[in-house]
Amino acid sequence: MIEKDIQPDKFCSIPAVMWGVITLLTTLGYGDFIPITPWGNFLVAALPADILASSFSETAHQKRENFKLKSSKL
Repeated sequence: MIEKDIQPDKFCSIPAVMWGVITLLTTLGYGDFIPITPWGNFLVAALPADILASSFSETAHQKRENFKLKSSKL
């Protein structure tokens, strides 16, 4: 929605946007999808960072819980 008015040829359909996001986030970088607005760049950087932070937080929480269970059995 943010980039659609500026790059209508790149954001013509949902599958086209999904393809662009996948190639951008996996760093394949075919060059067919590059956000050029400040908000587009922010979202491309913020969403993966949020996903990674959530994963690390969940993993740390699970490790703490496992440690508590092991400690209480001793």
